[in-house]
Amino acid sequence: MKKVLFFLLLLACNRGYTQLSIVTGYDYIGRNTFHTGLAADIDISEHWGALLTTGVHLTGYEGSTRGIFEATGAISYNRIFAGATCTPYSVIPKIGVGQKDLYLYVGYAIPTKDHSPLDKGIAVGVNINPLYIVMLPLALIIGDPLK
Repeated sequence: MKKVLFFLLLLACNRGYTQLSIVTGYDYIGRNTFHTGLAADIDISEHWGALLTTGVHLTGYEGSTRGIFEATGAISYNRIFAGATCTPYSVIPKIGVGQKDLYLYVGYAIPTKDHSPLDKGIAVGVNINPLYIVMLPLALIIGDPLK
């Protein structure tokens, strides 16, 4: 069983030229939002890369839960990136730092409509690939018990 789990862990961590992954995260864009979606990391060269994501922000607005579609494009150099997120209600230019599957960002939300569920102001967030949440317990199961 441990060999099968180890093999699955190796497959999950395999890096190719482009990797499509699921990302989840918390964002504050004038209000608290939970974000989930798909991300594609494209390695352009040893130092340069591109990050493309699409997904949905779930947030409370006027007494109900609302889903807000978003698309993000960013260019990265080493572990620092700059890009923008576009939603139907705002544009969010942002800069951040992180690995391929875990990154933090800060930006500024600029509303594009008068009655926007996303307020004008500072935007911060953290996004993570859920695989990393599962990876540590799996590694502990495969390895010897901690002493």
